[in-house]
Parts: sequence; structure tokens; C-alpha cells
Amino acid sequence: MALDKESLEKLGLSVEAVTQILADHQAALQDEQQKTAQEKTRADTAESTLSTANKKLEGYDPDWKEAVKTAETKAQQEIETMKFNYALEKALSDSRAKNAVAVKALLNMDGLKQNGNEIVGLKEQLEKLKTDNDYLFESEPDPKPFTASATGSGSQPTTTKDEANAAFRAVFGRE
Repeated sequence: MALDKESLEKLGLSVEAVTQILADHQAALQDEQQKTAQEKTRADTAESTLSTANKKLEGYDPDWKEAVKTAETKAQQEIETMKFNYALEKALSDSRAKNAVAVKALLNMDGLKQNGNEIVGLKEQLEKLKTDNDYLFESEPDPKPFTASATGSGSQPTTTKDEANAAFRAVFGRE
């Protein structure tokens, strides 16, 4: 429905009410048109300022855009390298390598690719290195054998540790 005199009068509004509504509407419309014109002027000014600044930069250094792209690419490559090295160091530590530098020297770095926090291809290379050069890795600790308590069998447990040992002996049939 359009906002005009005839449609408002059809709604049963008085002539004074119709006149007031149309006056208010016209004032609000003019206010919005003024705001729109101001924003358009601001946008045009900002665009003009940007264009002027870009022309000045090109005057100083015609290759500034390329230099920015090159610096951004180099920074991204350094970040990726740091992420890769961190993930590799963590993986080598988890594999119980005694000397990470020595193990890295024996790895085929071209065969390794990073996928998230995982280094694809590293597991296979580490398994081969552990087989060929086991001295570079700490051996898995042997589990301590179960031994009877020093107090001997048949004595009453005196601490929580002794009670736990007595329970284990009972479970394994060594009372």
C-alpha cells in the first residue's frame, strides 16, 4: 500500500491526521536522503584518498605491490617451515630418539609431508632407522618384575602400599 493522501483518507483518518502523517513522512524521507548523500560523499572521499595514496606509492616504488606479495609469501613459508620443524621435533621426541639432530640427518626430508600435526612418511622412516641404527633410540623400559615385599609372606601389612602388594599377591596366588 502506498503512503499517499487518498489511501490514508480511505482508512477513515481525518484531514488533519492525514496532513500530519504525510508531513512527518516527508520529513523522515528528507532526513534519510540527506544521510544517504552524506555517506555517499564520505565513500567517494575515501575512494579518492585511496586512489591518491596508491598513485603516490607507485611513484615512490613502482613494484611495491609485488614486494608486499613476496614478503607475505616468504612469511607464510617461514611459518609453514616452523610448524613442520616443531611437528618433526615432537615426533622424534615421541619416538625416543637420543639425538634428534643425528636422526634428522638420516631422514629423507623430501619424503616427508606435513598433514596437520602429523608428518606423513615419518613412521616408516623411523621404523627402518630403529631397525638399522637402534643405538640412536632409547630402548623401551622393561617392566619391573613383580617381587614379594621385603617383610616376607605371612606378615601383616602395615601401610597402604603393603596392603596393595598383599592384594596383588593374593590375586596371583602368592600368599
